Amino acid sequence: MFTSDLIIETKRLISDYINTPMLDKSIYLSADKLEVYLKNEGLQHTKSFKLRGALSKLLRLTKEEKANGVVAVSSGNHGIAVSYACKLLKIDNVLIFVPKNTPSAKTEKIKWIGYT
Repeated sequence: MFTSDLIIETKRLISDYINTPMLDKSIYLSADKLEVYLKNEGLQHTKSFKLRGALSKLLRLTKEEKANGVVAVSSGNHGIAVSYACKLLKIDNVLIFVPKNTPSAKTEKIKWIGYT
């Protein structure tokens, strides 16, 4: 279950790895002002928000779990994020499975990071 404490703890855990700017946009709807805060996840190293979830999970693994390895199945951004996060955290035993019809740009990026 998501709680505010979990969100705060996750932000603390991943803050050394992720730092995207907060954009403050004020929107006026009739007479009411609505403040909207946006995160530009396109500025992530992996160009998507998926890195947040990958790091959140991988940073919580024990040494033994990391040694056992990480497996992900993805047709795109999740696989890229998991492979990049594993590279950052020096987790070596990594397998990323992709469907045969995955765009070559996605599979090439996973391979470029260093995992297949």
